[in-house]
Amino acid sequence: RGASTNELKSAELFLSQSAGGSFMFRHRVCDHILATRHSTAVRDPDRRFLVDIDLSGFGAPWDEFMRNGALLREECCDQDDSRYHFGQVVFLSRLQERRHFFSTDYFRARYETTARDNLRRVLADLRSKGYGTTAPKTFPNRLPALLRARGSDLEVLDLESLPGADLRAAEAEL
Repeated sequence: RGASTNELKSAELFLSQSAGGSFMFRHRVCDHILATRHSTAVRDPDRRFLVDIDLSGFGAPWDEFMRNGALLREECCDQDDSRYHFGQVVFLSRLQERRHFFSTDYFRARYETTARDNLRRVLADLRSKGYGTTAPKTFPNRLPALLRARGSDLEVLDLESLPGADLRAAEAEL
């Protein structure tokens, strides 16, 4: 996992670059992008496959997995270790709780065992260093983002950035 806004920025960039394109196509692409936030269960077969592609690095050999992790850490260089590693433990623990790590048979057959082993190993390492036991004071909850129709266009609505009253209003729009 990289910076928590990566997917939002990607969806917004796509919307800005695809202005004038088919509303349904733009909506579907943004849904796919936002699914890689891993904040909700994914049922759509196409999105399940994309989410598995996004998580496929967990199935890499240990050294490659750790190199990928170092690259993700660089994306979040503005966060101190306590905040970053706490977020990692929260996210990785959610992945570990899944019945299956991957959503599709294709990825399960090829990467499930290695992904679970890597997940167990990295979580044990982070916890042995004391990360994940106490939440930093400024750690936000990871909420899903929504796409909202705005006239004949779309906008990405980041639920994490809304104050409580606005969140209730956004939920009422669903």
